Amino acid sequence: FASLPGDEKFTYGYGRIEVISGLTICVFLIFVAFSFVLESVERLIRPQEVTGDQLLIVAVMGLIVNLLGICFLQNPDDIEKETVPAKVEESETLKKGSEEVVINMTTQGKPKKRSKASGNENLAGLFLHIMADALGSVGVIISAIFIRYYGIVMADPICSLGISARILLSILSLLKSTMNTLTLHLPPRVEKKNDKILKAIMGLPYVNDCVELKLWLFRRDELIITTKIEVDPAYKHPELTEKLKDLFEGYS
Repeated sequence: FASLPGDEKFTYGYGRIEVISGLTICVFLIFVAFSFVLESVERLIRPQEVTGDQLLIVAVMGLIVNLLGICFLQNPDDIEKETVPAKVEESETLKKGSEEVVINMTTQGKPKKRSKASGNENLAGLFLHIMADALGSVGVIISAIFIRYYGIVMADPICSLGISARILLSILSLLKSTMNTLTLHLPPRVEKKNDKILKAIMGLPYVNDCVELKLWLFRRDELIITTKIEVDPAYKHPELTEKLKDLFEGYS
């Protein structure tokens, strides 16, 4: 659904669905972690009898399935994403003897081979969800061993508290990433490019001024750059636009 092209209502396309999905999974996992905490506290106050043998078998089976899912999401992509050529839209008006050209460019990065989960927030959230399940299985295996061989019933709620803490810590990065994307907040890796892009534009021939340079992430690997430049009346139209295309794609 996120790969659908743009239309009249969603001119940039539906890629933000990935970001919203990742945020939704984060919120869901927060509720899961807190439910673990509440149930663990209740079991600490009122210990309950647990059958270790059946618990151990189910936990091992669940762990195997979740490990397969984690391996699938951690495998590098076989094909790198191709850089999408910069799209240029121009409107020209004469202003005091010079031309003011409004240029909007959209570039999409060409990431190196990496895990599927690192490419977009949706798969990153799915990875965290599977990892939470895997951690749950590990905790159940540990507690089942302690219950079966040592009779320590309290191992179950203690492991659950540890799993809850690990889940909460693991989703902080994705939660911050999705919130920053939705609020148009630039991460440091992109913010550093702002001045470099401005200097590069001003260094092009026929460019007199560059104003309203704006950068924002449409999703994790797609940088949107919008700027307005004022050029010399003698500028060569094809030459300048081609140089701008090369410049923006270089910073994607």
